[in-house]
Amino acid sequence: MNASNRFLVKRWTAIGLLAAILLLLPNFASAAPVTINFGTDGAGNPVIAGQVLDDEWNTPAYGNMVISSPTNATHPIVAFNSSIPTGGDPDLGSPNQTCPGGGPGVGVGGVVGAPFENCTSLGMLVIIEENCPLSTAVGGIITYPSCGAPGPDDNGGANGPAGGIINFTFGTTVDDQVTIESFELLDFEDPAGAGGVTVNAYAFDGTLVATFAAPAIGDNGSAIVDVTFAGSNLPWAGVSRVEFVLEGSGSVGTLSYETPAPTAIGLDAISIRSDATYYGIVAFLTLAALSLTSVAYLRRERLVEVRS
Repeated sequence: MNASNRFLVKRWTAIGLLAAILLLLPNFASAAPVTINFGTDGAGNPVIAGQVLDDEWNTPAYGNMVISSPTNATHPIVAFNSSIPTGGDPDLGSPNQTCPGGGPGVGVGGVVGAPFENCTSLGMLVIIEENCPLSTAVGGIITYPSCGAPGPDDNGGANGPAGGIINFTFGTTVDDQVTIESFELLDFEDPAGAGGVTVNAYAFDGTLVATFAAPAIGDNGSAIVDVTFAGSNLPWAGVSRVEFVLEGSGSVGTLSYETPAPTAIGLDAISIRSDATYYGIVAFLTLAALSLTSVAYLRRERLVEVRS
């Protein structure tokens, strides 16, 4: 092989390595932080009050998260608009009426200066519907008031046992496990074990990763449970499912977690980078490398001609 051919082989090898590195960059990305406030779904569509919540965030960007409940047929998981509280539930309103600028929330637990004051607009919350079964939903929306209730209402026990279970499940394999960073609770007047809420986190194999027995937050009280919250032991790593066990009425607000980094080598990692921007960058850098190689080759050829 003459010098010119060796030169070309080296340059094309370098280009191939560059392209491989660019395509595999997603594989070495760090874990992705995710925050769901339940106001928009995974596709960016607005969530409305009374919407049955299940697979709205079942996308890779949200860790393929699915919401479910063992009593979903009789007491489905639905969205509740805390800005316009319905069902005679002003204690699920936010902000509290005593906050600067006022608000629809009513309850001593959320007043200004209370330990769990409720002075931030929380928007959509996740509740267990008390009155209307899943069969009354049309197009994924409970049909109020024809279902027998004026609007969404958290399950205080008017039609069967109070409370229930809300599950947030992430993916379908052990590689889909996430790290739970924080979650928000609103209007749990009693402590866990006496009408409140207990939060359990499980690994993919069903092993209990962590458990948190929430204290009494108070009527209309709001609490962000994160690493600073006493007894939470957050963050929780290696979580496949988070289970909120409600013993009475109440709601779950914002949920924050980290999804796993893309897998080491494979099409799954590449597929999440299918947007035009990414491949545009790849194309530009590849063309730039080709141009530089061509210029270098032409210069070398000219030098050879001059010397000969």
